[in-house]
Amino acid sequence: MGTTASHWWRKPGWVLVVVIALAAGLWACKDKGPVIDHTPEAWRADCQQDSILIVVRSKEDSTVYNTVTAEDMPLVERIANLPEYHDCQRFVVRPPRAAGAVTERELRFGPLVAIWAADSLGVLFPGDQPGQSLALPVAIIHNFDPTPYQPLGLEPGFSCLYIWHEGGVQRHWSARIVPLGPSPSPCQEARDPGALAGGTLTVQTAELPPDVGPADIPWVARFDWDSVQQEQYIGIRCGDQWCEIGNGHFMPSRSALATGTNAAGLKLALGTSFAATAFGSKSEQVRVVGIKGWYDQQRLDMRDQNGNLVITNIVGTVIPHPTLASAKFSDSFWTPVAFINVTDEYHGKKLLLHKGLSTVYMCKGTGEKCGVPPQPSACPTEPANQTPPGETPTPWWSKIVSDQGVVAYNCVIRRTHGGKAMPAAAARWHWSELDATTWVACREGCCTVN
Repeated sequence: MGTTASHWWRKPGWVLVVVIALAAGLWACKDKGPVIDHTPEAWRADCQQDSILIVVRSKEDSTVYNTVTAEDMPLVERIANLPEYHDCQRFVVRPPRAAGAVTERELRFGPLVAIWAADSLGVLFPGDQPGQSLALPVAIIHNFDPTPYQPLGLEPGFSCLYIWHEGGVQRHWSARIVPLGPSPSPCQEARDPGALAGGTLTVQTAELPPDVGPADIPWVARFDWDSVQQEQYIGIRCGDQWCEIGNGHFMPSRSALATGTNAAGLKLALGTSFAATAFGSKSEQVRVVGIKGWYDQQRLDMRDQNGNLVITNIVGTVIPHPTLASAKFSDSFWTPVAFINVTDEYHGKKLLLHKGLSTVYMCKGTGEKCGVPPQPSACPTEPANQTPPGETPTPWWSKIVSDQGVVAYNCVIRRTHGGKAMPAAAARWHWSELDATTWVACREGCCTVN
């Protein structure tokens, strides 16, 4: 997958037919030039990233709409519709004009931001190359809101994330986010760092835990949270390391393994309750909690009694099952796919998560064959074009089992990967302004709770 770093940016982009209908909205702007439509209600309700269409409205003629789709992002190309590689969420921000740190209760939601990892992350910066100084684009970012996110220099619209190093054994990484406006182009060519607009960001590399190596680092991008500076930052694979990119002297979060406070991480790392044969090798167990990018962690959202979106003090961590990449998903069989750890009871519209650790299972088949109790409404059937030849389209289900043995059943929507390989069977939160759900790999596809 991907090409070598010496010529990958010269290859033509793949055409991906990836479309999601987004509602048009109005946003007044006093600046000249095209205006980005910042009210895509479908995206805000379901930030799915496996189908991408962003509407750009011309200020001169509000009836004219240009569309930006995955085919306009050749940097991302083949993995554009694989949401486990990317990330999308509302950033957590301090109140306006707040000086210094604020209490947890004062934090609020800010701009909705998406990041798409480059298709070739796994082959960029191969080994140490003394003297190399070209900056390579590693991700495309889109800020859907009309206000910038100052800590990262994220302007409204698209931006391109570049990283580079000077070579040598002890690499010193640098990064810069270059604003692009209403178009994701250009974000494909190698550039001279001195010619890039924007301010230089700080890059820190995460230390890998024992029993894992560079081959265990996933080819993904994630948003992370500096609880000291109370700012968002970016995590992404860079060569044979995991790079964390933020503003000034930011403080990266500790991994789920390092904190020693995550129930799922402790159980997987110490093997206190899991059979080794069912949970893969030691490296497979350690990497899903010890290397950021395999798992995802964020503050969860809720709707208050007035229907307003509010931030909670509940931190949720979703971790893929160590052997998720090799899961067979046999019909009418419950396959463990992930673990969810929440710091308090979470009562969403779709999900009820009990404090502590829960295990997520999935089953493909009729409700009767999977043993699912009668549901208040019918679950969607897997589309025929996403079903392997010779098989009958059937529903998918999830079963979430808490440490206390409480079981909750939900419908699942599966979206095909089109036969594309998944070198990183990672898991992440599926941002939704209606509820918090998850993305996990499922039989050459992505599954999320409906």
